[in-house]
Amino acid sequence: MKNLTALTALACLVCAATPALAQFPTGIVFTPVFGTDGGNHFDHAMTMDEMPGKPGYFLVTEAVKGKIWLLAPGASGYTKTQFLQISVNPTDPDMGLGGIVFHPDFATNHKYYVKFGDANSAARTLKLAERTASANFLTDSGTQPRILLSVRQPDEFKDHNGGGLVFGTDGYLYIGIGDGGWDVVTPDVHNNGQNREVLLGKILRIDVNRKDPGLEYGIPTDNPYVTDANPNVRREIYAYGARNPFRMTRDRVTGEIYIADVGLDKFEKVNLLRKGANYGWKLQEYTYCFKPGTCNDITVDKPAGYASFGPVKCFIGGQIYRGDATSPFYGAYIFGDHMMKRLLAFKKSATGPVAVTDMMTTPAEMTGFTLDSQNNLYMVAYEGTIYKLDHPALKPGVPTALAAPRGHLALLADKGFGIGFRSGTVSVTGSLGIFGLDGKRQGRLEADGMAGKSNRHGTGLAILAPTP
Repeated sequence: MKNLTALTALACLVCAATPALAQFPTGIVFTPVFGTDGGNHFDHAMTMDEMPGKPGYFLVTEAVKGKIWLLAPGASGYTKTQFLQISVNPTDPDMGLGGIVFHPDFATNHKYYVKFGDANSAARTLKLAERTASANFLTDSGTQPRILLSVRQPDEFKDHNGGGLVFGTDGYLYIGIGDGGWDVVTPDVHNNGQNREVLLGKILRIDVNRKDPGLEYGIPTDNPYVTDANPNVRREIYAYGARNPFRMTRDRVTGEIYIADVGLDKFEKVNLLRKGANYGWKLQEYTYCFKPGTCNDITVDKPAGYASFGPVKCFIGGQIYRGDATSPFYGAYIFGDHMMKRLLAFKKSATGPVAVTDMMTTPAEMTGFTLDSQNNLYMVAYEGTIYKLDHPALKPGVPTALAAPRGHLALLADKGFGIGFRSGTVSVTGSLGIFGLDGKRQGRLEADGMAGKSNRHGTGLAILAPTP
């Protein structure tokens, strides 16, 4: 990642802050809570996530061994049992178990998704699999996984495979994939970041709840390149120009998705997910054009937060704190730098990119951060310990309005129903039943009710977009 050998690169897996707009309290304490002794220590810990609908139950992933462990609460503390083991190649650590995410309806359908390098493939292949938990949620069900994606990785470069997985409020799955490149000779030698005919160096958006012909997933019809004139452009692409989007996080209140994309040697940055965005790689990092004249014809989406390369060198994605609403941390993106072991933070500004605040040294090289259902914040250390971040300003608490994923809706009109447009909104005559695609009634829109934003089309079709 930073001109390192493949094995050392995993030590920087994905891999001077200037004054920031927000100031944050100091003195955060890192309290070891899981993996604190030899018997419970994790091997190359990668992620920790709380099971939806199962407060206090966590899954922890190990990169090199491909193991997923269940942490279950009990009367005498937590017990650690193996949930699943996936076959990954231990000699190719950057193709290990990189990411996990739960389906929005996990509590009822038990589905979850893992991103990993397949040890059984003849070529280096990154795969995304849909799996199911057992009826009691204590192990994987053991049923055959559904392979949604298989992405060929370059054989000559063992780096930049990304790892970010997150469901948006639209119910679609967003997938971060690195450029598959290497920095020893020339960055992104295949120019994957700017090439929309390949999936490398991209943020993908797919529908896991249906299948398009020839695919194990659906491509949302409003993806930005669905109607592109070039038939070779990949329709799964939602944004491009990423180098190594190792972690992605959705704000529990606003629904915005933050992408920590590791830089080369000019800037480290955190991007916001935007439809059709070009994040610049390999031509540009934030304001720096690597080869003058080559950046004239592109528009690079500005990051939400950034830092000049040097004192920090390898951004790892974090979490947006949404506990105590009176806390100075409320709404802050709290994350870290893997190589330099620094804890960082910033608050998104409506006026443009923000220089991140370098807060303090961390006790270990982190591979990610997680929030539980009470908004307690944890750091996952690669060496195998999970730390809870303790501070009076990081009190737990559930936000008043979570931005939960919204599924697709079908509208069924009653007799006498009509739609009228008035001052940019939609007025309803009669009544309208609202159903999910599973046939369950979600509610009813009564006469003169407001249905949110509207777009008028020459065909007379009204597209109703739910407001957050």
